[in-house]
Amino acid sequence: MGKIFNTQTYLRIRLSYTADVASNISSAKIKYTDGDGTEGEWDAVHEPASKRVYYDIPVGSPLTVTSRWHFWIYAIMNDTRILIGEVANELIYTEGVDKQ
Repeated sequence: MGKIFNTQTYLRIRLSYTADVASNISSAKIKYTDGDGTEGEWDAVHEPASKRVYYDIPVGSPLTVTSRWHFWIYAIMNDTRILIGEVANELIYTEGVDKQ
């Protein structure tokens, strides 16, 4: 991911996985924790051919907390097993400020 700003809404959060289970994933989410400790999740789109999931941030719902966020994949397999991906850490910057 490139630099992300707190008021940005033209944004896709995309995460990859390495497990060879693409055809067995029935649903996927991107879970997150923001700098305030708030946890949440988004229903993600699964791209089996590229072993990635993504979520498009909707207009009006920017990542408002300026801090380090943690994102990871949470996927449910066809047989109800769960795949949890590695955490991706991203710093969300304040618009117009070069450093935090």
